[in-house]
Amino acid sequence: MTAIPMMTLDAPEPDRYSALTLKELRAAGFQEKGPTTEILAFDPAGAGADSPGLVWVTRRTFILGDYPYEPDSSAQPIMRIRAAVAMVPDSSYAEQEARCLTWHRRMMAAQRADQVEQHAVCIETNGVGFALGDQLKRKIGKFCLPYTTVAAADKTFKGGKVLMPRGPALGLLRAHMVMHRLKASDDAIGMEDLGRQLDSFLRSEKKNGKPEAMAGEHDDLVLPLAACCWMSNRILPLRLPTDPAAGYRRRRNRTRR
Repeated sequence: MTAIPMMTLDAPEPDRYSALTLKELRAAGFQEKGPTTEILAFDPAGAGADSPGLVWVTRRTFILGDYPYEPDSSAQPIMRIRAAVAMVPDSSYAEQEARCLTWHRRMMAAQRADQVEQHAVCIETNGVGFALGDQLKRKIGKFCLPYTTVAAADKTFKGGKVLMPRGPALGLLRAHMVMHRLKASDDAIGMEDLGRQLDSFLRSEKKNGKPEAMAGEHDDLVLPLAACCWMSNRILPLRLPTDPAAGYRRRRNRTRR
């Protein structure tokens, strides 16, 4: 039985724009359109060797030409990783809450300065995360987005809860990496740990292809990064010219029903 790499930092170039930096995209005529979105995803951990993982990502979309009507037009969504931090195992709820609130305040400051249009603090509420998600919801209200990780789901929302199917979310993360839509900011922190975890995340044939960290490694940062991709694509959709009705506020209100 073999182990197949699930994620990799090296991937082929799918098109002529995929590997361009932000500066190069602008030089090629791309213009930023749609709201800039910042997402903090936090995956708490129970007792044991696992660490609570936090990943902070900024998503921006760049458009070339009259997309999608012109033949040479293109839309390039770019997700920039700003931080990936694995906290100390068995860190207290107070420490975890304080870290989330600190980063929320930084994102809120950027939003008030019109540098960011929308942001969300996404908390995985399976098991030990439920209490923390409830506390943060009381403190920061609409900016807290609790979600439940499930094996599979045919709906994004169920009973007022946001669902994130594990397999499709990891597949979306892999697609972002293959398409070179996931990049690290120049001043990003925690990239060495995140890179090691991505390189050691495998799909094992012994467990029917279930993606997981290889023996001796962890996925404390991989799953929050997958959550950032899932939330930005399915829960906090960008309003591209082809879908002007799709909006963060309308989707967010559905989670509060």
